[in-house]
Amino acid sequence: MFAVRRFWALGVLAVLQSAAVPAAFGQQSPPGRVARISYIGGSVSLEPAGTREWIAAELNWPMTLGDRLWTDWESRAEIEMAMRWSGSAAAPASHS
Repeated sequence: MFAVRRFWALGVLAVLQSAAVPAAFGQQSPPGRVARISYIGGSVSLEPAGTREWIAAELNWPMTLGDRLWTDWESRAEIEMAMRWSGSAAAPASHS
């Protein structure tokens, strides 16, 4: 009787462990570079990566590679992101 209970307990444990593995590996990692919109003043629009639709930018919106931000005349936006620099580092900046 004890052997049967032990067998069932081990079987249930094996099923639970096998169900947890895909859930753990199914989570996607965030993109390498992430920023957030920390200030909006005036009319600011956002075109999320992979879309062709401009939407009104929202405070604390998470931005990633490919997102585009547009500010109207006399409007302002602030983006916060963390970057770690090592020796002999360079980064491009674009204004178009």
